Amino acid sequence: VPAGAAVIPDLDPGEAAAIALAESLGEETFLLLDDRRGRREAANRGIAATGTLGVLDAGSEAGLIDLEAAVSDLLQTNFYAPERLIQQLL
Repeated sequence: VPAGAAVIPDLDPGEAAAIALAESLGEETFLLLDDRRGRREAANRGIAATGTLGVLDAGSEAGLIDLEAAVSDLLQTNFYAPERLIQQLL
């Protein structure tokens, strides 16, 4: 955890530390956070962030991956996303 990092209510200490580190690194920083509250807090602080599904979507848009196959593989792990979000993405 960066020195002087504040505790951010409702966030896991790791997410809070990632946000604090991103703030210390400056505006070019981009965070990968799967927790919606963490992404919202990052946005409130002016830090660009996305989750795993956002990365997969960008990869698909760029023609780098098969989104349906990647999401199918991801859902075979302990990753969780609401079904409605998965359906919107596909």
